[in-house]
Amino acid sequence: MVLTVAVRNSEIRFGGFTGGQIRFAAAIATDHRMTAYQYMSAFSQAFSLFDAGKNGFSGAILSSVVPLLTDRICQALRHFVPQVTVVGPGVRTGLNIKVHNALGLGTDLVTDCVCAVREYPLPCVIFDLEAATAAAVLDDAGNLLGTSIMPGLMTSLYGLRHETALLPEVRLQAPDSPIGINTDEALRSGLLYGMASMVDGMAARLSEGLGKACSFLLTGPYAEHILPNCRQEYRYDPDLSLKGLHYIYLKNLRQ
Repeated sequence: MVLTVAVRNSEIRFGGFTGGQIRFAAAIATDHRMTAYQYMSAFSQAFSLFDAGKNGFSGAILSSVVPLLTDRICQALRHFVPQVTVVGPGVRTGLNIKVHNALGLGTDLVTDCVCAVREYPLPCVIFDLEAATAAAVLDDAGNLLGTSIMPGLMTSLYGLRHETALLPEVRLQAPDSPIGINTDEALRSGLLYGMASMVDGMAARLSEGLGKACSFLLTGPYAEHILPNCRQEYRYDPDLSLKGLHYIYLKNLRQ
């Protein structure tokens, strides 16, 4: 079994692959205060729930957009597998990146695109809803033309709470109507319908910028909260990044 791990700002998502298929996927919260040992314990508990890793993993690959945690997570993972491949310089992805500074591109978007090129119709626009909402545009040849970065769902909520004193805690569930009749509904309306409208609007603009019709993908930890409120048709794939990591692992294993 090959272990894939995507370290992100709000969660660390990981999964196991055998025979080219994903066998399990799970996530734990990203916590800068946790030690390598604490992460090792968290991974161990998760693996036991899925009866995974008891015979060891044949290999592991990791992508990270949280540099502070990269070495710590690798140290934790070496309890289960001797070597961890980290996506970065020297690791072949097979993705043709057209942006000016490819090294500055988040590996989360890179892994998303690697999977999308292999599994979804092109051209396409990928929306990854995490701490920030990021979009990546792939042309019909699978080239990554560029990206767009927008405020994320929780980033928007935290910003509101930081700047205002009286806003209550809210759950991530859209009200029945976008017209809120109290503060709670007004907040949930703005957050969930507003974020869905932003994604829909950017989908239209990015497709227009591409100059042709395209498919749209949603992924990331907050995608499931936004998808029901969108008007554009999207394909939802919560494991897009993990599958991309697996493709990258296999490519580098062969070479």
